[in-house]
Amino acid sequence: MTGPRVQGVTAGSVAGKSTGLARLKRMHEQLAFSNLLLRAAMEATPDGMLIIDAENRILSFNQRFVAMFGVPPQAIAAGLPAESIEQFGAATMQDPDAFLTRIRYLIAHPEEIGHDELRLRDGRICDRHSAGRYGADNRYLGRIWFFHDVTEQRRVEAQLAALARADALTGLANRTVLRERLAQAIAAAQRGGNGFAVLLVDLDHFKIINDSFGHAAGDAVLREVGQRLAGAIRDTDLAARVGGDEFAVLLPEIEDAANAGRLAKMLCAALARPYRIAAGEAYTTPSIGIALYAPGIREVDGLLEQADRALYRAKHQGRHQYRFHSPELDRSARDRIEIVEALRAAVGAGELELLFQPTVAVATGELTGIDAVVCWRDPVRGLLIPERILTAADTAAIVPAISRWALDQACRQLDSWRREGLIPPLLGLRLSAAELVPPRRFDRVAADILAGWRIAPES
Repeated sequence: MTGPRVQGVTAGSVAGKSTGLARLKRMHEQLAFSNLLLRAAMEATPDGMLIIDAENRILSFNQRFVAMFGVPPQAIAAGLPAESIEQFGAATMQDPDAFLTRIRYLIAHPEEIGHDELRLRDGRICDRHSAGRYGADNRYLGRIWFFHDVTEQRRVEAQLAALARADALTGLANRTVLRERLAQAIAAAQRGGNGFAVLLVDLDHFKIINDSFGHAAGDAVLREVGQRLAGAIRDTDLAARVGGDEFAVLLPEIEDAANAGRLAKMLCAALARPYRIAAGEAYTTPSIGIALYAPGIREVDGLLEQADRALYRAKHQGRHQYRFHSPELDRSARDRIEIVEALRAAVGAGELELLFQPTVAVATGELTGIDAVVCWRDPVRGLLIPERILTAADTAAIVPAISRWALDQACRQLDSWRREGLIPPLLGLRLSAAELVPPRRFDRVAADILAGWRIAPES
């Protein structure tokens, strides 16, 4: 006797279907578990993640991505086009256009692997990685994006890089940076740029401070020396500590040796002031050697050797002074510095004079005009001619004061002659060409002075 049949379905076929359903259920459970693990991994990573499909629709993302770029919850969801959130990311960038252009390029080129660095408006820096996703049949499935905040990493890297180029005690540049800048200055000068100078500064009898007060006190003095050096130079100059109690200053773009001499003289005074230490006050003075670039110099070492020889001369000849690498240059620069200092004082002391020289037509003997000439009656040097005065004044940057004084005095004299009924055809005044170069605007100064004396410019 045979068992029951239900419209042709055997117990075996029911059992087979049950097994298939159980297998399918297990597969769904495994897929759900895999998705759960993937979601947990995405949320656990410190990187922002975004996954899009082949049609550029949002497939998945994590909350780190949302937070990094301030995307509102209602603007991001699976199935939405990725373009819906691009503008939120662009709004956080220093260069929104470049951000969007790069995204669109990568989407249009699925085979491209992208890696770049993003600069955000709030100062953050993010590494962006992107790569296409492909199936087993090499079919393009979409693209995955990773965004990693590297702000702190870059800050530490920059700090370490700066420390590698700075003197740990004083914070000044170190010898490596000095040599690099000197090499650059030499190359620029060889290409036709302006000259430059390097000053080597050595502290006199510094060992006595270390021996008497200890190395902590010596370090305190060195730190203060670094601060005084940094405070005495221009933004374009470079102060460096090259070792022990020896420092260096690079003066780029100088046209006159006297400029280097003036800074050296100022440093001699500034670095000789007392230094406050725990035990009271410490004293030291600087000796300074100066080397100026010359066309024959092609190597950094050659320039530093010249400065070192000049430093030796400063030490050997009594310390607390500066010397140039050449005795002839030393004398010339010192003479010009003395003239400049005396001229600066002469402007305020009334030692300048305005002399008037008539110009006459040779054929007729007729007076054609009068030239006003600035002279300096120096108590030591006697009467100095305009060429000497203007050269020194240009160097000392006191041309404007002299020009204003000279024009005012010329107008005063012209007004006096006019009151006496003497009206010369033309009064000429010599000026430095530097006054006619912007942004001096000497035309405005002249107009104001002429208006004050009621004198027509054509006079």
